[in-house]
Amino acid sequence: FAGNDTPGVMMAAAMRSYVGRYAATPAKRVALFTNNEDGWRTVETALSTGLQVAAVIDARPDVSPAHRALASKNGFAVLNGSVTGVDGGKDGVRKIAVSLTGGARAEVDADGLAVSGGWNPSVGLTSYHRGRPKWRDDIAAFVPD
Repeated sequence: FAGNDTPGVMMAAAMRSYVGRYAATPAKRVALFTNNEDGWRTVETALSTGLQVAAVIDARPDVSPAHRALASKNGFAVLNGSVTGVDGGKDGVRKIAVSLTGGARAEVDADGLAVSGGWNPSVGLTSYHRGRPKWRDDIAAFVPD
């Protein structure tokens, strides 16, 4: 997405480490873009250490009732869609542009964005031996065949 190299945009696992391990605050108001359950671990860590969560943008069509309850309890939005850009500059993130499922657009005011794209199986050795990876919808990833 546009602006993915803006200061304040980082991998969700990195943000979780900074906050949970080192008590370092990479932002005051964070948003999270995820397509998997691991991204929600970062939300839980951020909340447990006092960071304000602006929104979670989840690319999956169905977000669990437990996650929606967490959002409701802590006052942040859960948006179904994907990040299309980050407005900011050398001073960091200011706004996050979101394309919602169904075509509408939204903006999230935040000074940090954690991104969790999930974990993918390694298919390199299969490919080197002329195997063809196959797609599995249940994990949204290629796997060795």
